[in-house]
Amino acid sequence: MSQHLPILPILLPLAVALTLLIGRLRLRTRRGVAVVAVAVQLVVAVWLVAGSGQGLVMTYALGDWAAPFGIVLVVDRLAALMVAITAVLAACCLLHSISLDRDRGLHFHPLFQFQVMGIQGAFLTGDLFNLFVFFELLLIASYALVTQGGTRPRLAAGFHYIVINLTGSSLFLIAVALIYNELGTLNMAHIADLIRTQQPGEFTLVPVAVALLFLVFAIKAAVFPLGFWLPRAYAAAAAPVAGLFAVMTKVGVYALLRLYYLWLADLSLPWVARVTDALVVAGGLTLGIATLGVLGSTRLRQLNSWSIVAGAGTLVMALGAGSAAPLSAVLYYMVHSTWLGAVGFLLADGLDWAGSSDRFDTEPSQPQPPHPLSLVFMVFAVAVAGLPPLSGFFGKLLLLQGTAQWVHQGWYWALVLASSLVVAVALARAGSRMFWTTAAPVQAPAPGWRLVPLGALVGASVLWVMGADPVVQFLEATGTQIRDPDSMVRALVPPVLEGS
Repeated sequence: MSQHLPILPILLPLAVALTLLIGRLRLRTRRGVAVVAVAVQLVVAVWLVAGSGQGLVMTYALGDWAAPFGIVLVVDRLAALMVAITAVLAACCLLHSISLDRDRGLHFHPLFQFQVMGIQGAFLTGDLFNLFVFFELLLIASYALVTQGGTRPRLAAGFHYIVINLTGSSLFLIAVALIYNELGTLNMAHIADLIRTQQPGEFTLVPVAVALLFLVFAIKAAVFPLGFWLPRAYAAAAAPVAGLFAVMTKVGVYALLRLYYLWLADLSLPWVARVTDALVVAGGLTLGIATLGVLGSTRLRQLNSWSIVAGAGTLVMALGAGSAAPLSAVLYYMVHSTWLGAVGFLLADGLDWAGSSDRFDTEPSQPQPPHPLSLVFMVFAVAVAGLPPLSGFFGKLLLLQGTAQWVHQGWYWALVLASSLVVAVALARAGSRMFWTTAAPVQAPAPGWRLVPLGALVGASVLWVMGADPVVQFLEATGTQIRDPDSMVRALVPPVLEGS
């Protein structure tokens, strides 16, 4: 059974999605099947993290066709970590949708499972074409989920979302075709081996293909100037859907990180330097503009969407730092920003369910009685703004410490600290107006059990900093493994093909 673990995060949601799509099941039954599915996915994710902790790269060749000719799945520490992040997020978002009765949309549950399958497949695949396939699967499901309900704001936001991502998909396919034409393979590790052993003037179209791929991943990560679609689309989507979407920008960041260190990090070529420079500039502009978006927001959903974009900018700029930024800090902040991004949407939905609103564009007047959701918002605000003692502060501290010797350290520190200050001010304003104004008073809270999924994500963020020592040790080992592309090449490429 253990040898089949790498395929279970893909196979399980696929089987459940098809069952729910084909079978005529009552809503209660669909909910029960979906809950069991996400619970099993959590168990599998924990198992994969434990297995990858030994430092081995687990592989799974579909049809028993050996790489690089067959389709292969790869589980190293990074892939296992991303699978676990997604499993926790999916479980909390699904339980929230059920507890607040937000799952009555047509085919919500099978689409949700297809979305999870696409995300997990993108993290696990070791083949470039299948990365494209899983990108398309998660995007097709997300197109239906983001427009579900058919309201005018959702359809308008969904149209822009679909157009920009279809453009990215077209560029992705062109890049895949160029790489296959030049190298004759789409196995990521085999591509890495061929790029690193190339002769001067060989593979002239590879830089073009890599640039296209990084452009596509920048679209997925909502990097400036390609990320203006995200705030509108995420703010319009249903809260459980938007909560799950919090990991989709990280799919783009993950792909940038994975391919940069697998293909480019140890190459001293002029075009590689230009790629890293582009990451630094694009990440910095993304962080700056998203911070202004946070400051100009009038709804918690909108503010949270911009904060997700700001988190992506922080990570992309750190990736551009290369060896000057510790990957443990990047990964730590990635997990923090994913879970907290979902918390913002679920919190806004909890306010709606309780009879209030997530709007804060009215002037405060008279204090209102304390409300349990105000405590959740306080924890959320402190963590997102990067204030002590929660995970946002610890993650940014790790990033700042790790980039102390970077040539662009002054710019990076100034942007990150200024962004934290502006976001803290914006969140303080939002909280005071949502919870202290008589114009939109918060009504009686929802029963406690309905807040369990939201509390679980908040608790996960708190545990992320309480267990920082073992967590950082695991992430440091993960960073070491990522910086060693030979480990992936050895696991996937037969010796007879190395350097060929």
